[in-house]
Order: sequence, then C-alpha cells, then structure tokens
Amino acid sequence: CSKLASVVIPNSVKTIGSSAFEDCSSLASIVISDNVTALEYDIFKNCKALEDVTLPAGLEYLDYSCFRGCTKIMNVVYRRTTPLQIDFDPFEDEVYSNATLYVPKGTISLFEDEFPWWQFYNITDEEYSGIDEVEADSCGAVEIYNLNGVYVGADKESLSPGIYIVRQGNKVEKIAVE
Repeated sequence: CSKLASVVIPNSVKTIGSSAFEDCSSLASIVISDNVTALEYDIFKNCKALEDVTLPAGLEYLDYSCFRGCTKIMNVVYRRTTPLQIDFDPFEDEVYSNATLYVPKGTISLFEDEFPWWQFYNITDEEYSGIDEVEADSCGAVEIYNLNGVYVGADKESLSPGIYIVRQGNKVEKIAVE
C-alpha cells in the first residue's frame, strides 16, 4: 500500500482488523464511518505520512497501539459525543502536543476530564454535517451517490430533491438539490 494516500472506510464495515493498514507509508488521511465500532491492534502502525484521522461516533473499542509510529498526525476528528474510556495512549506524545482534537459541539469539558483525551494541548468543538471540505474538478466521468453511498446516476439534472455526493475524477463534492 505504498501509494495509498487516503482511505474512507464505508458504512458496511463494523471492525477494522489488526495491522490492516500497517506501514502504508503514503497514507495521509483516514475517515472511518460512524458504523465502525472496533479498531484493533496496530491498524495504522507506522503510517508515517498520516496527518488527518476521523474517528467514528460508534467507536466502542480502540486497541492499544492503533497509531504507533504515526507522529505527523495534526487533526483528530472524534465524532463520539462521550470520550471512550481507555487506560493507554493510542497516539504518540508528539500527536498530543501538536495535533488538534476536534470533538462534537458542547463536549469539550468531557474530553478535558478523561484520559487519554485530556493530553491533547488543543481541543476544540464543532458541529458535524457529515461531509466537510470537498472539491470537484472537471476531469473524469461524473458519478452521483446518495448519502448512503448508493450510486444514483451521472446526470445532475435528473436528481430528485435531496443531498448527494458527486465524484468526478479524484475530487468529490456534496450538493443539495431543491
């Protein structure tokens, strides 16, 4: 997986097994769907380029050393409204001092009081709308999906009212149709 730059774990996945992405040297970003409940041992061990991590709201189990050797993490988005109680450090010391932990709006005090989350020097809260910071370009075929990830076509003009994800080449955008 030396050329893998980003990963989005789909809603159909419940558990990510041990060492699944270990030593993926180019992996810079991971988004784990809210349906994932367990992250097992060494999943992202030694992903040296990893900068952005999104942890799911449904997370119930985080195994030791999931992020061992991942010292460049700068953003940890944690969608769970209560901090997962664990008695070990899932991140390297550099991450706690350099990264920002993003938690759901109004929950900062919960995270500031719970180990290991209180170790983050920077904790901020925000509202989550589901998909953030997306772009699209004009290269490649258009693929349109509903919010459940189901392909609905390639023609924006024929869409029913709703919110959709449009992929074109390597770029993705969220659109609202009225």
